[in-house]
Amino acid sequence: MMDKKNQNLEQEISTWENELRQGSSLLEQLDHYEKSYQTTFDPSDYEEFIAHLSNYDVHCIELATKYRQSQANKDPLDKNTITASSVAINLSDIFVEYIKDKGSIEPKTSEGYTRHFNLFIRITNITTTQELSVLSVRRYKNILAELPPRVGQDKKFINKSIDSILEMEYPSKLAFKTMKENLVTVRSFLKWLSVQMYIETDLSGLS
Repeated sequence: MMDKKNQNLEQEISTWENELRQGSSLLEQLDHYEKSYQTTFDPSDYEEFIAHLSNYDVHCIELATKYRQSQANKDPLDKNTITASSVAINLSDIFVEYIKDKGSIEPKTSEGYTRHFNLFIRITNITTTQELSVLSVRRYKNILAELPPRVGQDKKFINKSIDSILEMEYPSKLAFKTMKENLVTVRSFLKWLSVQMYIETDLSGLS
């Protein structure tokens, strides 16, 4: 069941990337036809291009347009232009928005995502978008593989720092399946942060 959820999250990431790529390509074509119309005053090519756009094409264009406008907009109060180098935003607050943006999901699934996110914050010891970096994401990935099972639920681990836990002796480490579930959730969240323009650099490829 969890493997299927992981596959769904990975598919979401791939979908975002494909839609942005498709939308950007269509926007370039749209720009070309608009410039041509301004020169020739013949709207036939432009109208034919618009007429052949599918609903999916329109969706991709809207997504790419939002991305383009966010890049061009210099208003620091616009949430779409807030980046890690400008204004620090609380990651826990944004994660709530991320969960809402996923639409209708089962409470158990939402709890799983939240548990994965909390472990990410616990390992990296960061709280805002401004603190997200290549180093923090790499630290998360490297340390995750060294942690024991149920690190967020077992009483002997709950009140200890990650560094203290790493110094302890325990019979086994986090199962590969559990580690993958955590990585997929964090990767999806990092990709979403990039798409929503909360951070300048897409860090999802590091997780």
